Amino acid sequence: MLVPARGVKRAAESRPGVPYGLPSVADCRACHESGGAQVLGFAALQLSSDRDPLAPHTTIPEPGSLDLDELICRGLVVGLPAAVVARAPRVRAETPTARAALGYLHGNCAHCHNAASPIASLGLFLSVRVDGECAALATAVAHESQYRPTGSAIETRIVPGSPEASLLVARVATRQPAIQMPPMATRLVDEEALALITRWIVEDLARPSGAAGAAVLLTPARSSGDLSQEEP
Repeated sequence: MLVPARGVKRAAESRPGVPYGLPSVADCRACHESGGAQVLGFAALQLSSDRDPLAPHTTIPEPGSLDLDELICRGLVVGLPAAVVARAPRVRAETPTARAALGYLHGNCAHCHNAASPIASLGLFLSVRVDGECAALATAVAHESQYRPTGSAIETRIVPGSPEASLLVARVATRQPAIQMPPMATRLVDEEALALITRWIVEDLARPSGAAGAAVLLTPARSSGDLSQEEP
């Protein structure tokens, strides 16, 4: 049943005592119209058959599920560079943890935090591209935030080795409305993702040689149609 445009604040429970609300049309558009396509997740990297085993909440695809390889075989996605057809795209990082962390930020945050979105002026881009660009490392690690949420004294987006001093962690770890990230339509902290990002900052980014994953390389490919408009 279609809910009103204003949404429903307490449509169900996420867990006992924690309400789950259906977002308003305006809230839905805030995320779904901030990227290259209105369908979130329908992009080359997220459809790739080269699945990340450390990705939070990963599941085994059900029989009949479609991935990029199958879509290509069926002729539903055409015009891809030969490199993408020959080798499934993936986040290429120095460690499995870095791959999973960068992939999570891309898949869950980059649809708003990208160079084409209404908040592009903040300069925080969490996208990963199959053409080799890893914007998260260039705009988040050791960079001061241009936005200072009320109630938080932390100024740096990600401090290598110090999740407690990283604003990104502080915002992911709370559901205080003025600070939380994502900023809407969520009442529970993603504990599995929070642990992954914390581990990445502590174990990888604190290495003396520099940020692990700082030289992230991706398969040099770019897809066509709607897929080419998305970060991956």
